[in-house]
Amino acid sequence: MPVNKVKSAHFGTVHVRRKRGVKNMRLRVDHTGTLHVTLPWLVPQALGLAFAEKHKEWVQLQQKNLQATIGSGSVINDTYRVELRKTDTSRMTARLQGHTILITLPAKTNIEAEETQSKLRKKIITVIKAEAEETLGPLLYRLAKAYRYNFKDIQIKTLKSRWGSCSSEKVITLNTFAVQLPDYLQEYVILHELTHLNHMHHGQGFWEELISVCPDAKKYRKELKNYQPTISIT
Repeated sequence: MPVNKVKSAHFGTVHVRRKRGVKNMRLRVDHTGTLHVTLPWLVPQALGLAFAEKHKEWVQLQQKNLQATIGSGSVINDTYRVELRKTDTSRMTARLQGHTILITLPAKTNIEAEETQSKLRKKIITVIKAEAEETLGPLLYRLAKAYRYNFKDIQIKTLKSRWGSCSSEKVITLNTFAVQLPDYLQEYVILHELTHLNHMHHGQGFWEELISVCPDAKKYRKELKNYQPTISIT
């Protein structure tokens, strides 16, 4: 479908596209830092831009991080230190050692090349996801057992904006980056999704049940807004 290019004071040139079959508005920042807004066919462009403004912090963080170069000593989300080692290996590999993400790469690799930077980001996310699977999965099972919730399955995914979700089929999805939240916010996110097993909405019944298992739920909900589910590079 045709793309409409719109100037934005906050995001630069925004590419807006309407697409048939799309049910929800979507945001994507490409490798150049350009923001793409995809809209359901009948949704006005103004609503799409307002949606982008609502998620301004996330968009600008994505754009900022795309300008940052990952190298040895880079710190990811104030949690992990990156260490790059050039060896005679033929491919890039990554593993977590304590709070260090150790990445080995071929000796002739141009670290600052766009392709290399893209691969480094993907490797870092893979490492964080592996830690999330080891940490969030057991925590979900422990909390579900403690509060007598029954769910069907768990998925760990790298979501763009949500910390988690619960489907009508009782599948709990948790964001990869939730593993980097403080422990009590990890528990809040999980209890939030477990409550959705009984209440597929955010009405009074939902909040009454969530507060019964997490008394500070509304406080934690506000605090969670200080965190972004993304890679932050310093």
